[in-house]
Amino acid sequence: MDKNYEDRIHYRRKILKEHHDVVVAVNDDSRIRPAVRELYKFLFGTYLPVRYPSMFKLHRTEYEQGPEIMLQNLVTNELLPVEPKSKTIALLETLGKHLDDDFLLLLPEPNVENDPKYVLEAYITICPSGFNPREKLGKKLRDIHGPVPAYAERLEGSMDRFFTKVEVGKYVRRVNWSVTTGTELFAAGPGTTHAHEGEEVMELEEIDIDQVRFFMISDIFACLVRCIASFVKKGSCGGRQFYQPIGSTDHRS
Repeated sequence: MDKNYEDRIHYRRKILKEHHDVVVAVNDDSRIRPAVRELYKFLFGTYLPVRYPSMFKLHRTEYEQGPEIMLQNLVTNELLPVEPKSKTIALLETLGKHLDDDFLLLLPEPNVENDPKYVLEAYITICPSGFNPREKLGKKLRDIHGPVPAYAERLEGSMDRFFTKVEVGKYVRRVNWSVTTGTELFAAGPGTTHAHEGEEVMELEEIDIDQVRFFMISDIFACLVRCIASFVKKGSCGGRQFYQPIGSTDHRS
C-alpha cells in the first residue's frame, strides 16, 4: 500500500470493466474454488485489517439471517463480506477492485501421482506486462512459458521442482525490472512490452524521455494452507509494480 492506492484502485476498476475477459478468469471452478476462497478469506479477514488498520477495519454486523463479519475499506468506504459466499469469479473481481496486486493460482494437474505439473486454474491480472493472461489459462508452466527461449531445455525442470518445494507458511520473492517507452500499465499481448520470435521490431528514431518508465515488478510465490495450491502474487499497476519516469525525479510507486 502507498500514497497512490486510491488512484490505482480507480485505474484497476476501469481496466476490469473495459477488459474483463482478459484480466480475470477461472478454468476448472470445482478444483480452484477452495483455493480462491481461502485466499480471499485470509486477505480480507486477517491480513488487511492487521497489516493496514488505517485503511481496513473489521465490523460485526447484524442481519436478518444472523451476524456477519464485514471488512470496511476506509478509502473507498465500502463494506465487504469476510466469508466468501459469491461465485468464484466474483471473489477474484473483488480482490482486483480492492488490492493493488495481481494473483495467479496454480494447481497440480489432476490424476497424476508422479511429478505432476502445475496448471494455471484462475487469475485476476489487471496489469499484465507483455502477455494476454487469458491465453495462459488452463496451461502448464512449460506451455505458459513457451515464448521464453530455451525454457524447456534449461528451466522447466528446475521451475517444476521449485513450485513443488514451496512450503506452507513461507514465501519466495523475486524482483524483475525493465525500461519501457510507454506509460500504460495494462499491456496485454503483442506490441506492448515483449517481443517474440518472428515478430517485426520497429526501431525508434527518437525517444521522448518523458514517456520512458523504469518498471520494477515484485513477484511473491506462496503455498496456501488448506489447499494444495500455489499462487503467484504479481507486480501489477500486481506482487507490486513500481514505475518511475526516467526524465524526472518524481517517483510514482
